[in-house]
Amino acid sequence: MKPYRKILVLLCILNAGIGGYAQTGNNLREKHLIPSITDTIKLDSLSIISGSEIIYLSDGTIADSLFYGIDYFSASLYFKQEYSDTIKLLYRVFPYDFKKTFQNKDFGKLEPDETGAINPFSYIYDEHNNENDIFKLEGLNKNGSISRGVTMGNNQDLAVNSNMNLQLSGKINEEVSILAAITDNNIPIQPDGNTQQLQDFDQVYIQVFNERTKLTAGDFQLIRPPGYFMNYYKRAQGGHFSTSVDTGKEKKGIYKISAAAAVSRGKFARNQITGIEGIQGPYRLKGNENETFIIALSGTENVFIDGQLLKRGQEYDYIIDYNTAEITFTANKLITKDKRIVVEFQYSDRNYARSLFFVGNEFETDRLKARLNIYSEQDAKNQPLMQELDPQKQQLMASIGDSIHKALYTNVDSVGFTPDQILYQLKDSLVQGAFFDSVFVYSTNPENAFYRLGFSIVGQGMGNYVQKSSTANGKVFEWIAPVNGIRQGSYEPITILVTPKKTQMITFGGEYKITKNTLGNFEIAVSNNDINTFSSYDTQDNTDLAFRVGIINNKPLNPLSEKGWTLSTLANYEQVNANFTRIERFRPVEFERDWNILNQSFNESQHISTAGVGLGKKNVGSFNYQLSSFNTKSEYTALKNILNADFTHRNYAFNLAGSYLMTEGFKSSSEFFRHRASIEKRMKYITVGLWEDYESNLIKPIEAETLLVSSYQYFEWETFISNADTAVNKYTLRYRQRIDQVPFENTLNRSTFGESITFDFGLNKNPNSTLRGSSTYRKLSITNENLTTAKPEETVLGRLEYSLRLLKGSITSTTFYEVGSGLEVKKEFSFIEVPAGQGVYAYIGDLNYNGVKDLDEFEMAPLPDLARYIKIFTPTNEFVRVYSNQFNEVLNVNPASIWNNKKGLRKQAAKFSNQTAYRIDRRTGTDNAISSFNPFFNEVQDTMLITLNSSVRNTVFFNRTDPKFGIEYNWQDNRNKNILVNGFDSRTNIFNSLRSRWNITRIYALNMAATKGTKTSRSEFLSNRNFVINYIEMEPRFVFQPNTNLRISIIYKYMEKKNLPDLGGERAITHNMGSEIKYSVLTKGNLLVNANYIINEFNASDNTLLSFEMLEGLQIGQNVTWSISYQRNLSVNMQLSLTYTGRTSEAIRTIHTGGVQVRAFF
Repeated sequence: MKPYRKILVLLCILNAGIGGYAQTGNNLREKHLIPSITDTIKLDSLSIISGSEIIYLSDGTIADSLFYGIDYFSASLYFKQEYSDTIKLLYRVFPYDFKKTFQNKDFGKLEPDETGAINPFSYIYDEHNNENDIFKLEGLNKNGSISRGVTMGNNQDLAVNSNMNLQLSGKINEEVSILAAITDNNIPIQPDGNTQQLQDFDQVYIQVFNERTKLTAGDFQLIRPPGYFMNYYKRAQGGHFSTSVDTGKEKKGIYKISAAAAVSRGKFARNQITGIEGIQGPYRLKGNENETFIIALSGTENVFIDGQLLKRGQEYDYIIDYNTAEITFTANKLITKDKRIVVEFQYSDRNYARSLFFVGNEFETDRLKARLNIYSEQDAKNQPLMQELDPQKQQLMASIGDSIHKALYTNVDSVGFTPDQILYQLKDSLVQGAFFDSVFVYSTNPENAFYRLGFSIVGQGMGNYVQKSSTANGKVFEWIAPVNGIRQGSYEPITILVTPKKTQMITFGGEYKITKNTLGNFEIAVSNNDINTFSSYDTQDNTDLAFRVGIINNKPLNPLSEKGWTLSTLANYEQVNANFTRIERFRPVEFERDWNILNQSFNESQHISTAGVGLGKKNVGSFNYQLSSFNTKSEYTALKNILNADFTHRNYAFNLAGSYLMTEGFKSSSEFFRHRASIEKRMKYITVGLWEDYESNLIKPIEAETLLVSSYQYFEWETFISNADTAVNKYTLRYRQRIDQVPFENTLNRSTFGESITFDFGLNKNPNSTLRGSSTYRKLSITNENLTTAKPEETVLGRLEYSLRLLKGSITSTTFYEVGSGLEVKKEFSFIEVPAGQGVYAYIGDLNYNGVKDLDEFEMAPLPDLARYIKIFTPTNEFVRVYSNQFNEVLNVNPASIWNNKKGLRKQAAKFSNQTAYRIDRRTGTDNAISSFNPFFNEVQDTMLITLNSSVRNTVFFNRTDPKFGIEYNWQDNRNKNILVNGFDSRTNIFNSLRSRWNITRIYALNMAATKGTKTSRSEFLSNRNFVINYIEMEPRFVFQPNTNLRISIIYKYMEKKNLPDLGGERAITHNMGSEIKYSVLTKGNLLVNANYIINEFNASDNTLLSFEMLEGLQIGQNVTWSISYQRNLSVNMQLSLTYTGRTSEAIRTIHTGGVQVRAFF
């Protein structure tokens, strides 16, 4: 196929995105998926460890194994039940793909020569072997599928389903290559930030490139160009082009140009967070307009603690939930009150359509590098997205200039009554003689509920409304009367309008090699920043400039030796004018702290001058001294001395970093002395060391000798011992102390004393038994309660991982255990309507006859045509301090691995195998160590238990691989508890099940299943969700399979469910008689027909949530359900699917639902 035809095919296919996954550095994997019973999902390129998987549904409960199936060898997942919400999947993998064939050549392709002999080194490609592939593109590797389908019925509207997922790579011709990821998935599912490497689910692009030129269309990352002032990292969607050409005499110069025009997917934000003693997280990030509920863009964050950049990943420093913008630190990073946390990130901002343009030019020769960069990012003020802007709102923003805090607008809309919305009634109120004429009260009365309100949080004591507990399907706010003229709420029915903004920058700079050892550099930048493009006021401060110039010289003292001492000198000058605006931070992350200008802003230009000298020798060390000044015209003057040194001699290593800063401003002056030093001694088997960190920051008013309260001093030191880096088994023991002092009566006095001990180890010598762990204990003591608001705390962090393999793999075990402390956010939920069949929940009806849909009127949908709603959990600003522990254990016992070929008792024992999986994630409010860190306590009734996700499963197999007869006994205990704004909500399901299969003959088989269990639901706020149901189920299945094409099953299922007498005593008995016929032809397709006749007996009203639960959505009396599924392979790459389901009952009309889908495979 010619190159232009290939490109034409790709352009015809392009509709949007790619699926992806996050992969850890160890064997733990985590994915978020939306299940479909028509798809088999390839999870991984490696085989999955049997029984290691755990699936969390959207409400936090753990899915039963009957919900899904896994082919562990091929790492493929399929679903047996429809579920349209997002699930979370955890699993572990082997380091191998057991289904992969490893070979140099395909022996089936070896051809004999003219003499009949076969040359084993001759491989002949058959160009006709894919002639039935309608999507064949020679030279390209392709993978994925595209599907289009419709669903319709007499109980739902027409719904259109589409999905596309295509990956392409390869060469269009000998010089041009292509890389593409295409999907039409409109749900931007982001990867979880618990791994170091991320592969985004929502990356969509086509990239065409050769050695010098690259063209990208779709999603891409725009990374900062070379230079100083222009710094950014942008996720964008559009086009990006770059190329380079040789220029000049004899083509010794290189000219590079890059250009991008795109829609910016995010906005930059910088959060400075003070750590909370003993709280590992989550710490919620905020937007530039102080937005509290934002979505961070995956992979855009940089996280610093005390100026040091951290590494993302469960096994490293932190994890982040991008969808809630919450960051949690691992046990490797103990968070205390002293930690300075800085997070820089991009977040999704959909107030306006935002465009982005960039043009970069670079010219480079042997001695000269020059660059010119132009950047522009702006909101389209006439294209608002998430906020509705009428002329009145636009006029308001046009009148306020740069005073954007005044962009407040009343958010009250008069609408007609509808049961799907939260509506209010306008009333007046008389409270203690004070008359209030405009009070909004939540109402479900169609006669007066005419107002739809939007509330914004304005701060405690600044508003008249508070959020109240309610069963309504959404947030409800209540008016509280002021007390003595002081407002009592934190919400108001107003909208904080976001103004459209524009940021632009042009930079010109370069480097010139003056001599062999001397390099000069310069850069000038002009910025234009308009924070309200609606307004023509206050534009005089939009534009300003900055520039930087410097020189550096590295001179070897012995030119004849590369290993001798080198003398380094440098000087640079930087000026940043008062109105110059950065795109993102271009200075060091703790620049303001280094110069003692935290929480200060300047109205004058900043001037920074630096001169330095250094001496260094390879493999010996270096010594550097710098003198720097920071000045404005009249507001601030600072002088800083900086000394850095590091030396290595024999087995000793020494490091020193120190500075002394003197400042003077309008109101205060300061002396800031700091140093950090370390020394270590490496011996044959161990390394010992000492590290210390000291800061003294004395801040005084200009006209007095007293210390301001912002003054402080601390001294922190640590000693450690560890074994050699080359040792297989490793350990490190650390002890640390910190003393803090603050001003009291014009002197520094000790306020707190902290000490901690940390032990890390790894026992890796035996590959069949590896143990790794880390633990930290910290104690904070209060020396003077009058000098600090901190409280005494004891913190414990711990992590343990163990892997065991015994007796040739007949016994395998993986164990993970972690303890810590943090915060648990209270959540609230609501239900949102989606097309029928694409949801998870069903609306039961107006049970309380109030005319609106309440939270206690929704339940899990047992039938597809009822699944019209999804459940959305929303985090709140309410947090509870918790102590957490996680424990995972997977134990497999398979005697057949060593005894399968034995005789006697061992032969019989080899027929048995056992699989145990225990997983628990619990948060408790008690600081009792035994209760907090005990991983085997999972009682949901415990009042100190805050949240719980627990699953225990033990399965005993007999004759698991025998084709004739087998038995499986399973015991499972699933428990879930959540904290909501309205109280706690918990569910449990504990059951025993026994399954057997007996292939009587080659044609006939009998399968039996019996289950006995207890299902519990408890809710503090929704009383109609409280029940304890004891149930039994029995299901014999007779199978007739005369050949590989046809299978007929006759099924009878008996179910009995009883609620406890003190909770109502409801009882349901179900008789389900059915048959199933499956006809399939290899490579052609299959037909599946199902029919069931169901008789339900129930001793209570059928118009309750409990009846819906016990009768599984059907009616009392006689019910009939049926389904037909037909799947046909139209070609190697094309598949047609037809589905039809129906049901009828005595009291309702017959429900018909049908669908058709065509899927093409690439």
